[in-house]
Amino acid sequence: MFRGKKYKDSAKQIDRAVQYEPADALGLVVKTAPAKFDETVEIHIKLGVDSRHADQQVRGAVVLPNGTGKTRRVLVFAKDAKVDEAKEAGADYVGGMDLVERITKENWFDFDVVVASPDMMGIVGRLGKVLGPKGLMPSPKAGTVTPNVGAAVKEIKAGKVEYRLDKTNIIHCPIGKVSFGAEKLQENMDTLLAALEHRMDYFAAHGCTVADHGLDNIVFRPADTAALDAILQKRLTGLTITEEELWQYKTALLLYFGRGYARRGWVMQLHFAAQRNNNTRMFRQLGPDTGYDSIGPAVNLPDLARLLDTLEAEEALPKTILYSLDPNDNAALVTLMGCYQGEGVRSKLQHGSAWWFNDCKDGMEAQLKGLAAGGVLGNFVGMLTDSRSFLSYTRHEYFRRILCGLLGRWVEEGQYPDDHPLLEEMVADICYRNSVSYFGFQHHHLRGYEK
Repeated sequence: MFRGKKYKDSAKQIDRAVQYEPADALGLVVKTAPAKFDETVEIHIKLGVDSRHADQQVRGAVVLPNGTGKTRRVLVFAKDAKVDEAKEAGADYVGGMDLVERITKENWFDFDVVVASPDMMGIVGRLGKVLGPKGLMPSPKAGTVTPNVGAAVKEIKAGKVEYRLDKTNIIHCPIGKVSFGAEKLQENMDTLLAALEHRMDYFAAHGCTVADHGLDNIVFRPADTAALDAILQKRLTGLTITEEELWQYKTALLLYFGRGYARRGWVMQLHFAAQRNNNTRMFRQLGPDTGYDSIGPAVNLPDLARLLDTLEAEEALPKTILYSLDPNDNAALVTLMGCYQGEGVRSKLQHGSAWWFNDCKDGMEAQLKGLAAGGVLGNFVGMLTDSRSFLSYTRHEYFRRILCGLLGRWVEEGQYPDDHPLLEEMVADICYRNSVSYFGFQHHHLRGYEK
């Protein structure tokens, strides 16, 4: 791929083998900016949530201490005394139905932010179809639907930025201009990251204890901050990133979130080995995730071990459940998780229950036998489901019957003691009590948790 002289000169100043601290990385961003104009510096963060579900939305706003370096044009929908309040605060456009008509009839969008007082949302709602796709629709969560329109305008003019997940669960946000210098960019970045940490804390305060990552496989490729920023800029300009660059980005995100989960006591679930959208003709016709997926290649165990080991070395490895869609991975995952069990948590690393194509009698028995042979079956957290369908919950009863049948055969064959009270305790632990303790559901459990 052709690269210009300025790009090559900048690239020479970045050592891809070094993982830079944020302050050093921002210094390089400022130092290697080749453009004649004042370039915008952005931060892009992928979160371990699913934006399709309302309870996993991440959205908010924060005032950057040094602003964004851009003058934002603010349009305010208000009436009566609020009109003067908005104008005095510095709003560029203030009005009501006249602005609605101008937007709908003239396709006019010469503004960057829309603020509205609550009593104006009746007419603003008519613009939902045109403002919404452009990210301009005011909302209470973003602080742009408020009775204090003057204060809202002042915050926006001072450098308030809104962040929210896109469809790929990534947050994109500007943190300033190259001319700010590394120190001010660092202050802005720290403020935004603190706001995101606050959102994680918000989820935790409302009972969130688990984050789930679905990966086709894993390739562990650590990279420094400067290299990661270059990857993002490359993709944002429409260029195709390499497979190596993709995994550098994914590795950084897995490490970032793993550390965050560990600080909060959350559980990290990693699902591997799904090969998706195999039928290209049906993919073009119906889109993704429409029934044309299959079991994929086995888990890349050496690189999975490097991920776990990196977090463990930092004492930042969270409680983790490992799932593979390939049943041939069972024994390897059970032995690998045994290398990273920690104090204070029974079976800190778990081998996840059989799922998807293995969610059947043979698949469940294979997973249980593998765990019993190489791990501690009595500490298993049992069958889990992330489904929104109540019909899927019958799998828990199915799992209990399979577990009891397997234990019964082992008793008959003399492989397990014929001790009914002990067996009852074991089944109750696997099917309920272990998960309550492991996920921290003690405040929400039903009767029967206490032994």
